[in-house]
Amino acid sequence: MGELRFSVDPAYRRKGLGAHVIEELILFAIDQGLEKLAAEVVGEELGAERALERFGFRRVAVIPELVRDQGGTSRDLHILVLDLGTALLPDWYYF
Repeated sequence: MGELRFSVDPAYRRKGLGAHVIEELILFAIDQGLEKLAAEVVGEELGAERALERFGFRRVAVIPELVRDQGGTSRDLHILVLDLGTALLPDWYYF
């Protein structure tokens, strides 16, 4: 099992960069023989969670108020897991 962690600078969000990073990390994990990937997302980061879900990640847990943002506000932590055998990869990967 591997753990996926990355951050996209706010100036580059909503441009598809995060999806490309996720895709590359999934392909790397498959090449390494991993079976699952886990990712942690702060509950308010809906764009990040949606990007992960497009590849087949599923939310398996929510831990209430586990993290604090820069302003000191408590936030929920969402844990998502991907079974690499069922990952939704780009069409070119299957040729």
